[in-house]
Amino acid sequence: MTTENPGLPPHTIACDAARTLPGLFRQRVARSPAAVAYRQFEGGAWCDYTWSTMAGLVGRWQLGLAGEGLQPGDRVALSLPNGVDWVCCDQAALGLGLVPVPLYATDSPDNIAHILADSGARLLLLDSDRRWPALAAGRAAFPALRRVLCSLVPTLPRGNAARPLQRPEARRDAGASALAPTLERGSQMTKAQVRRAHHGAE
Repeated sequence: MTTENPGLPPHTIACDAARTLPGLFRQRVARSPAAVAYRQFEGGAWCDYTWSTMAGLVGRWQLGLAGEGLQPGDRVALSLPNGVDWVCCDQAALGLGLVPVPLYATDSPDNIAHILADSGARLLLLDSDRRWPALAAGRAAFPALRRVLCSLVPTLPRGNAARPLQRPEARRDAGASALAPTLERGSQMTKAQVRRAHHGAE
């Protein structure tokens, strides 16, 4: 398939233009930044996320993951509910050359421990630190795991300008993680603390 194929439907991104899933994401952001990418039910209403907003969220996750000392090919396990956060974490990991390991958020600790061990995951993302004690009981089964991150990154409020998606090499040179305050082992942050960490408020 080529980018010049006249048989492609309008707005289609051809394989040779995208090349990879992260490449497909970047192409879509560049071509239709203001278009709605996802809709998510939040606070009793459906909320729209444009491709531009998604790029900003993915870029923020990538800055955080780039500060975790992971190498391309390392496994990152995602045990999050379906939603925008899951998509952003998945795209962020792929964009850094990491390998996402999807886990059902409702799965049993024994099943999750087995997948962590079998995959050799080095980092685990959980939606709540309350889930970690049950997994920690079988910690010896997955010795490759080096880091457990238990705080979700809050989504950008409507109207916030999204940051442009950075290239992987730029992210690796960025230094300190922009997510460092929220990505801490077993953190129990209040909503106000999470908001401050996200917005950089005093």
